[in-house]
Amino acid sequence: MDRLPIQHLEDWQSAEPRNPGPDKAFGPFLLLALKEAMLAATVLALSAAGLSLVFGVMHVVNVANGEFYMLGALLAFAVTTLGPGPPAFGFLAALIFAPLVLGALAAAADALILKRLD
Repeated sequence: MDRLPIQHLEDWQSAEPRNPGPDKAFGPFLLLALKEAMLAATVLALSAAGLSLVFGVMHVVNVANGEFYMLGALLAFAVTTLGPGPPAFGFLAALIFAPLVLGALAAAADALILKRLD
């Protein structure tokens, strides 16, 4: 097995330092990370508020909120990607269609399952 030649210390010192340039600045990445963290925290806060409201009103621990969020996101994704026309039209259709379908599904789950627990 051949060994790679060891570079001398002078070769390392004579090399020019790398300047990342303005397009590789750290600031935009930090702002993007902060934005994603705020979004995740908002989703968790809304989920916690929903669970506490359901428990406070119904006195039943209903952990199906996560499943409804997931189904709503999946339905909105399907409507957006499978809808005809430009993506903006699919997005607007998903904003209207997904909450209506999930609201009907939640009402059916409430009537068929949760009302019987009282």
